[in-house]
Amino acid sequence: MIPYLDQLSPAASRVGAVNTVVFTEDGRAVGHNTDIAGFAAARRRNMPHVDTGRVVQLGAAAPVRQWRTPCRIWVCTVS
Repeated sequence: MIPYLDQLSPAASRVGAVNTVVFTEDGRAVGHNTDIAGFAAARRRNMPHVDTGRVVQLGAAAPVRQWRTPCRIWVCTVS
């Protein structure tokens, strides 16, 4: 889908994946990825006490790879 979009949001660019497309008033299609914000909000709400300095990644499918971006934003090491 990405090649057919006119623009990507910063989050979609970082992750390299799009799950939401917004059509602007001037007709441009802008791709967004809401998974990063959702993951980050869930982590803050449900696991605020968890140290994110070092995490272990299990699996290599696209959804698993996507959470590396919020981890990098929090400055944690992914193994």
